[in-house]
Amino acid sequence: MASSTTMLLPDRLSKSTSPGRESRFLDLRTILLLLKVVFAVVVTALYGIDLHRATETSKRAQASWIFAEVVAALSMLTCAFHCVIKLKSMAWVFWNFVLFIFWTSLFGFFASLYLSPTKSNEEYSLTSSVDRMLAAVWIDLVNMLLWLVTFVQGVAWCCTGLRRSKETEGQASQMTGVESRRPSSVDEDEKSIGFAKSGKQDEALAEGERDTKRTTFLPSYSQTVER
Repeated sequence: MASSTTMLLPDRLSKSTSPGRESRFLDLRTILLLLKVVFAVVVTALYGIDLHRATETSKRAQASWIFAEVVAALSMLTCAFHCVIKLKSMAWVFWNFVLFIFWTSLFGFFASLYLSPTKSNEEYSLTSSVDRMLAAVWIDLVNMLLWLVTFVQGVAWCCTGLRRSKETEGQASQMTGVESRRPSSVDEDEKSIGFAKSGKQDEALAEGERDTKRTTFLPSYSQTVER
């Protein structure tokens, strides 16, 4: 009985998981990884041009350009780790949120610099191409949205994983409860059967005693003939 229950338990637990939903999650995750890598490479190229030009002319590079390169490099490294290792934990969800904040600050700074109507800022004229910087602003916005979607996806996955773990634990506890209740019911049945058998035996013994009493009180045939 116990073996049959343990054989049914994995089948019921496997039904709680949905392979179709898991495959859709992996497909969306793969698409997001590819997009984040591509747009991070584009940002690296756009800001790297000015950094290379500042190096050739022996000028001081702007901290905002270096920050953009660092954020793009961290994004690519994170995507590489996600491709090699299946990272699913709250720590990595928090790190995705940190990268989202980095891209938000990057977009906010360059948007205020190149999309504002006042162009008197000194850093505005340091770039070799304003049009390229304007394109970089919108690429920063795309990266910000991609990492926002990644963060939301991670939170949704964590909530789904917690809910599934609770469901599987509940199903396991129900199955073990049913299994633990079955031997007691069997014992009760055996006890009731034993009581019934003992009752029948007592009745048979009582009937036998009554028969013996009748035989002792009744006179024999020879005694009746003599009389």
